Amino acid sequence: MPNLKILHVSDVHFGATRHSRINPTTGEDAAAESIRRCFDATITAALENDVDAYLLTGDMFDSGRPSTENIARLMDGVKTLTNAGIAVIAEDGNHGRHYVKPGHRGAAHLLKAAGATVYDTVGVHHIDTKNGPLHFLGIPWPERATLLKAAGAENADLENRDDIIASYLRDCIEDAVDDANLPTGEPFIIGSHSILSGVPLARGSETIINTRGLFEEVLLPLDDVEALGSWYNAFGHIHHHQHLSDYTSYAGSLDALTFGEAGEEKGSLLVTLNPDAAPTRTLLPTPYRHLLNLHMGADMDEQIAQVREGTLVKVHLDEGETELDTAVKKAVADAGGSIVRIKPAPRKAQGNALVIKEGVSVAEAAQQWADAQKLSTSMTDKVLNRLNTYLGEV
Repeated sequence: MPNLKILHVSDVHFGATRHSRINPTTGEDAAAESIRRCFDATITAALENDVDAYLLTGDMFDSGRPSTENIARLMDGVKTLTNAGIAVIAEDGNHGRHYVKPGHRGAAHLLKAAGATVYDTVGVHHIDTKNGPLHFLGIPWPERATLLKAAGAENADLENRDDIIASYLRDCIEDAVDDANLPTGEPFIIGSHSILSGVPLARGSETIINTRGLFEEVLLPLDDVEALGSWYNAFGHIHHHQHLSDYTSYAGSLDALTFGEAGEEKGSLLVTLNPDAAPTRTLLPTPYRHLLNLHMGADMDEQIAQVREGTLVKVHLDEGETELDTAVKKAVADAGGSIVRIKPAPRKAQGNALVIKEGVSVAEAAQQWADAQKLSTSMTDKVLNRLNTYLGEV
């Protein structure tokens, strides 16, 4: 049996139009066109590399109410793959659940009509590829409301909910693997659109931390995932492409969607499974948008040299500046770029700004911050517990 090849794709975000302009040639939204080009590039890559499976780990759509045109384009690509004998595996992700009630089917279910395997509950799927069997454990985006209801813990105290959800999800995963009775020596992979513990808090269009709902994401322990003995763990949700270990990777988004992702390389992961060793992984670049953060006060010539035809530029004004110099506008335009946003310098905090005392521990500093933010006791405990977990991992 030959080693199976997987194309790991994630975070397509059909329908996203952030930082866009109308293409004067086509009359179409340029951001939408870029996403389509990136997606089409993965279909071509899958065919050219003769992969056995195309794994889409969530957020194929930017919301749970995609346009019919975006549905049709995705279906066209999936149908092209299945017609070529390539197995397609997919899930909604969190964006695909936007506006979809808990327990209701998301847009990913439409792909079943094109022959795809779609997972929306924890379970093992046995897939016959053109080169042999593939066993796949799908762990869909951990939707808190759904998991709390399934665990019978909708009325549980706030400070206990994370532990309840984590324990319930762990039991679901272990039960699914035990019930599957996986054959020895046959390819077994895991796919999920979720956050693994120990992942750097990378900036991008997915936010892990916010002051109103700190650490709202359900975390999956990396060690627990890898203890299941899979040949490869394919994750989505974090838009930054990264390898967490020899067996676990985030493919990252196909296109640069926010300026927090400027300068990152984008693409899909070509993964070759090995029965006796770690998989080989190669990033296949997509024709992603070139985004550039241009900082006034820094070396302007060096920054302008990075602008090329089609570059989208976000200008960060220096302190005290309120308008952008026309010479900078001209330099960007002459280099083929477009300024899509101008951001003033942050205002200095006035009045009773929080000052952390010197010599305190990270936990003590976090407690001072929580007090200044006037967080509830339960939320403060949640923050400190999660922080202690992170500190124990670094």
